[in-house]
Amino acid sequence: MTGRASAQIYRRLIATLAASTALVGAATAAQAGTPAAIPANMLPQGGHFVAGSGSIGTQGLTETITQTSQRGIIDFNSFSIGKSGTVKINNGVGATLDRVTGGSLSQIFGTLSATGSVYLVNPQGVVVGKSGLVTTGGSFVASSLDIANQNFMAGQTLRFKGKGAADGMVKNLGSISSSGGDVFLIARSVTNAGSINAPNGTVGLGAGQEVLLKDMSVAGGRMSVRLGKGNVRNKGAIAAAQAELRAAGGNVYALAGNHTGMIRATGSVMRGGHVWLTAGGSVFASGPIVTRNHDGSGGRVTIRAAKLAKVTGRIDVSSTPAARSRAGGNPDSRNGGKNSMPAFAGMSGGGPGTSSEAGGTVIITGHDVMLGKNAVIDASGTGAGGTILIGGDRQGGAVAAQDFSTHRIANAQTTTVEAGAQILADGGAGGGTGTGGNVVVWSDKHTVFAGAISVRGGAQGGDGGFVETSSHGVLDFIGTADRLAPKGK
Repeated sequence: MTGRASAQIYRRLIATLAASTALVGAATAAQAGTPAAIPANMLPQGGHFVAGSGSIGTQGLTETITQTSQRGIIDFNSFSIGKSGTVKINNGVGATLDRVTGGSLSQIFGTLSATGSVYLVNPQGVVVGKSGLVTTGGSFVASSLDIANQNFMAGQTLRFKGKGAADGMVKNLGSISSSGGDVFLIARSVTNAGSINAPNGTVGLGAGQEVLLKDMSVAGGRMSVRLGKGNVRNKGAIAAAQAELRAAGGNVYALAGNHTGMIRATGSVMRGGHVWLTAGGSVFASGPIVTRNHDGSGGRVTIRAAKLAKVTGRIDVSSTPAARSRAGGNPDSRNGGKNSMPAFAGMSGGGPGTSSEAGGTVIITGHDVMLGKNAVIDASGTGAGGTILIGGDRQGGAVAAQDFSTHRIANAQTTTVEAGAQILADGGAGGGTGTGGNVVVWSDKHTVFAGAISVRGGAQGGDGGFVETSSHGVLDFIGTADRLAPKGK
């Protein structure tokens, strides 16, 4: 081979590698849901009804979809909205599935509104940009997993199914609001760094290759996820009646952001306030989580991980304001005062109180469970204190009739509560009357407890609560537990 031929081959090789690198980079950006620049006047293109009936019209920077059937399906070549663009969907209280059949990512930088429900499905992914605004009277679902036309038109349980690594991501950087329904972001990986509001419904972030949206009457939440290893990340604000962050095989990150990162579930007349964080990998909760029921009583938080469940932030299911000073770490006997005592099985308490004054329930389980030094778990009530189960139920669920939970809880193999962590289930919070709640810290192999537990009775009446810190294997207890009951036992 001559030197000239070698040089030509080398140049062709370099050109091929450069082109391949550019293609990979572009594909990676698309898969990551990175918004590319789109024209400010961009609107969805090539839309036509393939099921149901209606019309699509454009005037200036506004595209209007009028649906005359209860449910309808529209296939689009592309569905993106530039910063100056608006899409209005007049579908009454019905539902519209907007499916993208082309090869471009859906990007919402303008306004998308609907009187009813909207399902935006794009295998390439969906991004709501920082300037993006989505408002619906019914539900809003953004998914990179597809749904069969027949399934959508029939309604009820909806099955979204992807194709594996080819599925795009779904990311919200803007504002999504549903006044009367739910909001679900579904993909192999999901991120919320904006705000999502569904005061009368559920906000769900689901990562997997198959996701089911179930009827509201089904216990255990609206959403189930299967297969896949993608992650769910929330560092934005979520406010809803209930919230679900679920990853089939990856991790769930409920992160603290700059003045954001809060998950708040306040319940509704039909549903109690409940937050689920479940992962086939690990769950990391550093941002604040607040749940209350419609009547003001404490709500529920369920954290379940196949690997590590780690809490380093605040979980508040109390029936009292989140700013209650005692939950903020003011010095008292939790930190080693004269009324503190080691806690073992057999301490009784945790009686009922007025339901609207009772603290809620927190359940945290995983193969390994850790509460970091800054963790605060608060289930205190102005009436009775609530129930907190860390790593398992009473005696690891050995006697079902004695369990505090109505369903079986998987036991942690190791449970660690670091010094500085607080677990609070006081009764009569704020100086009233109420029995202390129930706290269990358990592991099958090794429990290390260096934190502080308080299940006090109320200052005006009420017994101290129940505390158990134990293990089927080894227990290292160097913390405190406070069952003080000034006018009780």
